[in-house]
Amino acid sequence: MKIINYLTNEELQSLFNELIKLASVGHTDIELVRRAILSFDKRWLLENIETQAEYVLENGADEEYRRLLELYIQLDDQLTQRLAAKALQHPDIDIQEVGEDFQNYLKTKVG
Repeated sequence: MKIINYLTNEELQSLFNELIKLASVGHTDIELVRRAILSFDKRWLLENIETQAEYVLENGADEEYRRLLELYIQLDDQLTQRLAAKALQHPDIDIQEVGEDFQNYLKTKVG
């Protein structure tokens, strides 16, 4: 996994969908994966991350929502709010709870 540290930006971008998948589950190298994702140009990242995350969340459970929200909170509050709101509308109560956790976090962060 540490090979990520030696890849060029173009190589990382070609692996973006895999990085998002890796960022959506807990494992020992999650911080390394998050750092790689957050190293992208912020504008490019904001334009591309939701589309890739949608593929993960289609069949995702509360863990995928939580891990992606943990990543999103490091990137952009509006992005985080959108995904938290989506989680709150999900039929799975565990996913709704994740959405509530992050909405509450955003409220305390602002207030």
